[in-house]
Amino acid sequence: MAGMDKIRERFGALRDGAGQLAQDLRSRADQQGEKERDFQADLRLLKARQAVVIVALLAVFALPPVFVNHPIGYVPLVSFVLLLALSWGYLQVLKRGFLVESRFEEGSCVRGSSVLLPLVLKNRSKLPILRACPQLYVTNPYGGLEHEAQVVSVIDAMDDADLSMRVQLGHVGVYASGMRGVVLFDPLMLFHTYIDSTGHAELVSTPQSFSIDSVEFSNLALRESHAPVRTVVSDDVDYAGTRDYEFGDPLKSVHWKLSARTGDLQTRLFEENVNSSTAVIMDFHGPDSYQPEQLMSCTDVVVEIGIAVVRLAKERGMDAHLRYVNNQGHPETRELPNVAEMEDLVRTLPSLSPAVPEHAALDLVAEEMEAVNGGDNVVLCTSSLTRTSVAQVLGARAHHMSVCVVLAMPRDLVRDFYKKNSGLMSELQAADVPCIVLSDSAELQEFDSVG
Repeated sequence: MAGMDKIRERFGALRDGAGQLAQDLRSRADQQGEKERDFQADLRLLKARQAVVIVALLAVFALPPVFVNHPIGYVPLVSFVLLLALSWGYLQVLKRGFLVESRFEEGSCVRGSSVLLPLVLKNRSKLPILRACPQLYVTNPYGGLEHEAQVVSVIDAMDDADLSMRVQLGHVGVYASGMRGVVLFDPLMLFHTYIDSTGHAELVSTPQSFSIDSVEFSNLALRESHAPVRTVVSDDVDYAGTRDYEFGDPLKSVHWKLSARTGDLQTRLFEENVNSSTAVIMDFHGPDSYQPEQLMSCTDVVVEIGIAVVRLAKERGMDAHLRYVNNQGHPETRELPNVAEMEDLVRTLPSLSPAVPEHAALDLVAEEMEAVNGGDNVVLCTSSLTRTSVAQVLGARAHHMSVCVVLAMPRDLVRDFYKKNSGLMSELQAADVPCIVLSDSAELQEFDSVG
């Protein structure tokens, strides 16, 4: 009963975590809606200011008829009204001949590189556009505004303006890009019209690939092979001894000479080296004190180092896989993703944040401990080292598993972390569990030994 209660408790907590993730996604959508409302409010404010200017100018030009008792006093006022009418009509002609070709499409690039946001404004009227302002934006994986541009452009009659721009994606995750519309102005800048040409697309920033060939598994306190005894006949394994013959043993495995001496059939045993397996667990529970930029930097380290370790294990001939709880709250196990699969992997990753339950990744560690075919090596990539996570890691070590912790942390917090968590670090060191603190994925390339 206690076991079932524990299972129900874990599933309940996981369900709550999934609910928190869904709430996080709704919060991002609310942020997008708030930005759109702010933009519409700015347009209303612009319209109000233009109306105030027009009224003020009309009042100024209405003064001469009051003080000059002659029809000529109305000339400035009438001229200004006609000029307003012509300028407004000019804007209507531009509006009818204006086209936007944005082609916002989903795309991807490696973290640190840039993607192209295509935007072409077309003027099909016979009048030049003196001021066109398209509103472009890019938001980061946490919904924050990463890039915003209000491009001012002059477009000749029957001409196009290519305003495409490249935007750099600095962190692993899914970005949103789009355009809120285009604002056109008349020649006097006293009127404007809003062209609703909204477009939206997701841009996926995939992990950078790091080679860590210089890193030895022994330096990570991980083992590359173990040697169980198997009763098989093979020419490339070492002789390990004999046991009494059991029904079903192949006849060619019988040790005939020894059987003749003992009077009982003896089966030869062979020792075969079997490659170890490595489970790399990515933990997306983040400290609640981190700012979005710090959380995104930690995400880069957790994901890129996780993939790099799996790649290294595969190159050494070992079985290896990635494990994590996805953005739907479900555990996932993946082999080393190729270039084509990397985008799909990123789309399933949750945002590293306190909303992700702390036990989500630690439960995966427990599963590796309990599984019959669990990994001999466990690498926990995390940004949060707590008493709970250390206890789980030490539990895995007590199960004779080789464990390594990779801790992602902003560089300016590393020194304070060592001061405040010397006890936890000492416990890991006493159990021969290395804890490698990284502020950037490339730092693992320089890693040589556990200090």
